[in-house]
Amino acid sequence: MARHTAAAQRLLEVLKVSAAERAADKAVLRAAMQQCAALGLVAVQSMDGSLYQLELLTEMERDEGLPLRVRMPFHVQLGQGPADLAHVVAWRARFQTDKLSCDFVKIFADGVMESGTAHCWTIMPTSRGNAVRHCFQTVRCRPW
Repeated sequence: MARHTAAAQRLLEVLKVSAAERAADKAVLRAAMQQCAALGLVAVQSMDGSLYQLELLTEMERDEGLPLRVRMPFHVQLGQGPADLAHVVAWRARFQTDKLSCDFVKIFADGVMESGTAHCWTIMPTSRGNAVRHCFQTVRCRPW
């Protein structure tokens, strides 16, 4: 799971992993998808996807097929700007099959109370002293 977390935080990078680690990551994805399919699900939406996961799923689809449809967003992250949306267009074209797609954008701008990233107008007991902490500046989001 640590590799998937790292990949989600650096979504534009393909992690440098060994063949054994890559196979292990595919096994985790395969087991999760098989569990979903066994429950009768025909599609899933992974909100924490990354280029690494999309490439793993592409390889799995090519080599063995996917047991259900998988949809992932391009996750706009802190430090990215409007120019980074070119990746959205490229990913949409690259990852667009009957079973795998990356065709929407995730913008997480309000944060989570438990992690201390929440957007709070006043200091709350659980906000770790962070009041009005913006992940994205309004002026930067406006052109999007």
